[in-house]
Amino acid sequence: MIKVLVEQLEENLEEVKQYREQLIFLAGNYVKYDFQALSRDLNINYINVDLEFSRMLLEISQKVRARKAPSIFKDLFLDTNDSIFLLDHIEILFEASLQLDPGKLLEDISREYILIVPWYGNETDSYLIHAELGHPEYFKYLKSEVIVNSC
Repeated sequence: MIKVLVEQLEENLEEVKQYREQLIFLAGNYVKYDFQALSRDLNINYINVDLEFSRMLLEISQKVRARKAPSIFKDLFLDTNDSIFLLDHIEILFEASLQLDPGKLLEDISREYILIVPWYGNETDSYLIHAELGHPEYFKYLKSEVIVNSC
């Protein structure tokens, strides 16, 4: 099964280069995969966003954290020559206190780097959805200009 996913992603990586936002979401049953192992199989950089981003945010006072969060997130991609990243565990991006727009943030980064992002939320024909309507972390992302690899 992982071999099939690797082959699909290799095709997606070629296809995504023609998009303005080079963003590939993995939705559905993909969430059961070991994405760190997958990144090794694809020879791409793996980032556990919850772990790395929260580590960086701890260095910033809570008073200015929301204002500086977007630039701090972009710092995750500095100091590397890599152009492709697998971003796992992105739940912190939905943290209401950070006041981020996760879709816009990922789109902005994906104009410079190719991003592969496992989506642990729900999926409809048109949207990727994080959390339930009414929840502080509720987020709905239109899938029109990105690749969504579903299984």
